[in-house]
Amino acid sequence: MPLEIIFLNTLNAEIRQPMSQFISDHADSTDIFCFQEASAGDNGMRQLAAALLPDYVPFHADKSPGHKDDFSQATYVHPRISVLHQDVVFPDNPDVGLGITTQIDYHGTPLAICNFHGRSRPGDKLDTPERLSQSQGLIDCFRSLPLPLILGGDFNLDIHSTSISLLEKAGYKNLITEYAIRTTRNRIIWDKYPATPQLYSDYVFVSPDISVTDFIVPENEISDHLPLILRIA
Repeated sequence: MPLEIIFLNTLNAEIRQPMSQFISDHADSTDIFCFQEASAGDNGMRQLAAALLPDYVPFHADKSPGHKDDFSQATYVHPRISVLHQDVVFPDNPDVGLGITTQIDYHGTPLAICNFHGRSRPGDKLDTPERLSQSQGLIDCFRSLPLPLILGGDFNLDIHSTSISLLEKAGYKNLITEYAIRTTRNRIIWDKYPATPQLYSDYVFVSPDISVTDFIVPENEISDHLPLILRIA
């Protein structure tokens, strides 16, 4: 059976009805949803996901490091998928982002899927010492976990940054460039910041042993980010 994973910065379900429709439309086919900006509380994304994905197994992680970043991660795994282990990446480091790594049994082999949200400041998405350290930290983390890996989410990085090229040079395929995706953002963010239009923030990287069958980034307005839909053999 193929595996379908969706990575999406949800803007905490602020655009609620379109977000609800999108999740409902994809719930039957999607094995794992990896959400960023998915906080708890009344009308938060986790409340919406709990209503729309009642049978999925949830994993949550949060961090508010105090430099105007606030990380709220949520991964939802369909019960047909066997979860072997779950861990949090960078839970205590205030200078970098936050990830949830979920190890699953896939065709009898462990597979790691990391739902990651990168440091958002400064807003230009260019390299900083902290962002370079963040990329190197991810490389070091998964070098010590020698499993097939899918790493995706909102990295808050420009496509031409050294922080992105570090991951590519470490051997991970950047599906945004491999599939010539023209943008991962939309009109919502461009109208909000017309002076600084940014085309990229979100990425999916896979280790060479992952067999990708399809990768699409549909253009919609369910958030200020576009969903990244990955299918592997």
